[in-house]
Amino acid sequence: MRVSHAAPALWSALHPGAVLILTAEEDNPHDPQAVAVYWRGCKLGYLPRAENLVVSRLLARRRTLSARVRRLLPGAEHDQRLLLDVLML
Repeated sequence: MRVSHAAPALWSALHPGAVLILTAEEDNPHDPQAVAVYWRGCKLGYLPRAENLVVSRLLARRRTLSARVRRLLPGAEHDQRLLLDVLML
């Protein structure tokens, strides 16, 4: 996941198993398939562009999706710090 926004301030509280909210950002000027990731109302960042197409299409079809933190690696590269499992409910 590409990390930005509030993520650095939340690392100490975020934990494996934490439930995340996925939200499509169709009006995102950089990526029309952008999928933002939220935890406790704070934007952590986005799913990587190379991996967001299926999730974006499911959200566009009004499928209910969520995600859970599988692994946290705060010292890793910015796009590899958080590994998520996406769940279709």
